[in-house]
Amino acid sequence: MKILYIAAESADFVIRLCNKFCEKGHEVTCVTQESDAYDLESSLKGHENLTRINMSFKDILNPNKVKTRLLTSLNKQKFDVVFGSHAPVSEAVRDIGIMTGSPWGVMLLDIPSDLMVVQRKRMIEWVKWFDVLKYANNMIFNTYVARDEYAKYTGQYFHNNNVIPYATNMPPEFDLAGKGKKGDYVVSVCRLTNMKNCKAIASALAQLDGKIGYHAIGRDSGELRLIKEICKKHGVPFKHSSMITEKEKFEIIRDSSLLIYPQATEYIGGLSPFEGMFVGKPVLAFDFQILKDLFGDNVYYAEKSIDSLARNIAFLTSVSPSAIEQRIIDANRYAKYIASFDNMADGMLKVFERMVIEK
Repeated sequence: MKILYIAAESADFVIRLCNKFCEKGHEVTCVTQESDAYDLESSLKGHENLTRINMSFKDILNPNKVKTRLLTSLNKQKFDVVFGSHAPVSEAVRDIGIMTGSPWGVMLLDIPSDLMVVQRKRMIEWVKWFDVLKYANNMIFNTYVARDEYAKYTGQYFHNNNVIPYATNMPPEFDLAGKGKKGDYVVSVCRLTNMKNCKAIASALAQLDGKIGYHAIGRDSGELRLIKEICKKHGVPFKHSSMITEKEKFEIIRDSSLLIYPQATEYIGGLSPFEGMFVGKPVLAFDFQILKDLFGDNVYYAEKSIDSLARNIAFLTSVSPSAIEQRIIDANRYAKYIASFDNMADGMLKVFERMVIEK
């Protein structure tokens, strides 16, 4: 197949995925971001059958700029499938699909129904995207919850085969590199925003007399000041890293005691637990079905309270590594299988092939 893929994720992630499409015998033209800080140390090269078109993140979200940038490619060749990733690219993907007569579709990461209810601007955006997406030839979802929410808003229900978990960048040198290594801090890898709920980690550690530190990795979206205040008040050692390389991120995870993903929403399927599982660290999250769908029994789940989070942190930072070694190994195997680019590409290609057949 000849595939046109328009994606708003980081450049390194998109190239890894598109390289897998190419390795499996397909020709791909991808529109992706210019490299950002996460990609600075990457030596990743594009496959010989991959044509890469760089645009800024802002321009990728502008349908007219995407179509203008692709004009030469669209005049030169016919694509069997036009596909996008992330709802904001849906209009560009639809327009190009119609222009070229190609079947088209979009992969949705999450549908934040709770935020849509309370944030009018967000609801307006999603209503606009749903009005585009309901005409797609096919759709892919990262979680069952997103698939079910899409059906609720559009009346269109897709098979379980259209639910394909997101792959995770996993440098091979960090495979189980942290197993049995007892750090003196816990780590989170997500934006510091209300729905990600990282302030809960600071509040839980405050109950543990400052014995365990906290290293937060991720852009500040409003919670950093509060986290700093809680940690300072209760003597919890705290560090924050915003834009760092993949290698630096995995080194921090490797040297930690455990990874915590503390989100406070049942609609978002955060993927950082896969990184902790790959490195060989126990992972702790709150008890949400969307996370259980993604991680199964390979993650420890706290009840949705600060007290429960604190108790689980105390247990996982003090338990003998040998007592949880088999669970760590099983979680590592699971992460490498579920969150691999090979499996993600295979699942997506099966959807693409059905689109071509059903056209």
